[in-house]
Amino acid sequence: MNRWPAVPLTVEVAGLQLRTALRDLGPLLMFFFLLPLGILFFLGNLVGSLASQRQILVGSILLETALVNITSTAEQMAQDKQSRMYDLWVSTPVSPLVYLLSISLTNLPLTLVSAASLLLAAEAFFGIGLSALALAGVFASLLLVFTSTLGIGFLIGAYGRSPRATNTLANFAGAMLGFFAPVYYPVTILPLPWRYLAYGWPLTWGSVLLDDVISGTGGAPLLPVGVLAGFSLLWIVWVGRVLRWRER
Repeated sequence: MNRWPAVPLTVEVAGLQLRTALRDLGPLLMFFFLLPLGILFFLGNLVGSLASQRQILVGSILLETALVNITSTAEQMAQDKQSRMYDLWVSTPVSPLVYLLSISLTNLPLTLVSAASLLLAAEAFFGIGLSALALAGVFASLLLVFTSTLGIGFLIGAYGRSPRATNTLANFAGAMLGFFAPVYYPVTILPLPWRYLAYGWPLTWGSVLLDDVISGTGGAPLLPVGVLAGFSLLWIVWVGRVLRWRER
């Protein structure tokens, strides 16, 4: 059996997933805009220094990325399993990687728009302005962070035994990555044993990278970029070559 062209198929499946996702526009607006903006304003007004407000901005962007990329992917897969659409994907030549990319592509545009709204709010209310070059660097970094968490939601969705268990685990994982990873505070304030553990989370490196880009300190981005690229490659290889479709 000849395989379907991967790129047109990914776009076609992504369009189908987007039309399905837009039916739940209310929860989407809450996760993409209201929650991260609320956290930005609440925590940003509690801290006084510009450096702390900048870290809150970084954390709000990464929280939204983690919650959406992980929970939306896992919950979409749970819905597909419940409606038997998952069995349809398993029975077609669609690879797991194409299926994952199609779900992620429906989340990525709103993720970028949400990040833009957070950056505008931070400039208007906290005076955190960015040059055009810095903005381009932020969005490039955000794409790298997005791909570095690509397979977590898929892993939860593929092995979840029921929609309720999948949703619970996805929200827990998203909260752990978004709230307890050092994204709202510098990783350097953690004591060394915990700091080494934190460096195993992709969002820790995303926080380091975004803070360097937004602050314009001219830090060495090669290390966080390389680590995030390694996480991204790991998920792509694991989903595309190792994982096999599960029918339950």
